Amino acid sequence: MIETNSRIGVITLLVILLIYVFKKTSIKLFVLLISLLVVIGFLSIKFDYLGTKFKKIISPDGQVSIERVERWREIVYAFKEKDSLWLGVGSGDARLVYRRAYYNGGFDLALKKNYNAHNQFLEFFVCNGLLGLIVYIFVLFLFIKLTKLQEGALHFFVIITMFSLSESFLGRSQGVMVFSFFYSFFMLFFKPINHLKHAE
Repeated sequence: MIETNSRIGVITLLVILLIYVFKKTSIKLFVLLISLLVVIGFLSIKFDYLGTKFKKIISPDGQVSIERVERWREIVYAFKEKDSLWLGVGSGDARLVYRRAYYNGGFDLALKKNYNAHNQFLEFFVCNGLLGLIVYIFVLFLFIKLTKLQEGALHFFVIITMFSLSESFLGRSQGVMVFSFFYSFFMLFFKPINHLKHAE
């Protein structure tokens, strides 16, 4: 999921490293993190693609503008205007909502390239309504409750949450496979620990 040309992939990697460093609080790890930040910064400048993506967020006059947030607002507005709030429009008709939103908002590139919502929470809301969104949030809270975000479960949760905020990864088979495998793995891995604690 963490691609070298993805801003959220780099940001997620840094967040996980910071969590790891704060848990371990070691000077070696701190030096390693700083070195990694320098390497990522160098690669961003050298290969320019990632650097260009980050530069799009901040204009030359210092204004922060994230086009995705503007697109999300337009999608919510277009959805609320005509569609079922509780059950959504279904995954087949979601593209029509996005196209309507991109057309109304003047997002020509998004319209031309037929972009999805680029937000898993919003994707569930449009496709499955409030009911689908509540179910997805419940699945995430269930994961927190049963794993108590121990060890690798915390890292997985950070990755899933951050990617859910900027990608619609469960619309692809690879995303479903990775999510299903690791979600099940961590739930089963920490289940015996939880049972032992209850037994005591």
